[in-house]
Amino acid sequence: MNLTQAQLQAIDRHLRKENWLLNEALIAELVDHYVTGICERTASGMPFEAALQEVHVNFGGRKGLLKMEEEFAAGESKRAGRMFWRAVLSHFQLPKLIYTLIITAIVSTLKAAGMIANHTQEYIYIGFTLHFILVVTASIRNQRHRLNKHNIWPIIQGFNLVLWLLIWPRLFIPDAYRAELESLLSVLVILAALLFEFSLIAYMKSLPSRKRIVA
Repeated sequence: MNLTQAQLQAIDRHLRKENWLLNEALIAELVDHYVTGICERTASGMPFEAALQEVHVNFGGRKGLLKMEEEFAAGESKRAGRMFWRAVLSHFQLPKLIYTLIITAIVSTLKAAGMIANHTQEYIYIGFTLHFILVVTASIRNQRHRLNKHNIWPIIQGFNLVLWLLIWPRLFIPDAYRAELESLLSVLVILAALLFEFSLIAYMKSLPSRKRIVA
């Protein structure tokens, strides 16, 4: 027995408004479970409202659902971290390793030929930062992906790592030695920024689209 659109909306409101759930991924999964459980009961003649309440009780009521959301969020954060860093590490494994080596060779050649100035990495980093902000902001505003406080942290950590690569030489390497390492540091920062960009795009694409029944 299939549920009507009004009944599907009632399930969605039940989870969001009556039980205070916020996690989109969990809500999408729970809607599927609720639909299955309710269909089984209504097929036996049970009214929709009674079936909804029985399924609700089987999940432990509001307290059980909120505890489930807390546990789900913790697991989502761990999964997001693994997804993002897997995207980063993929650039050091075949076949993407080939592209990483090509990019490194191109940047190194341009730097050795004097086509990349000493402060070019700062300008590249500024551009990369602005693009990072635009990508994340657009994703949140357009709600194209399930980007939330749990799965955004790996992105922020990666961003901070690239920022650290730009800052640490100025803090720990004396000026005399830093001048000698300028070319290497420039290549390192540019390569890190580019790999972060590629990893960010791959990670964002791997996030499922939002699924909402009630507008």
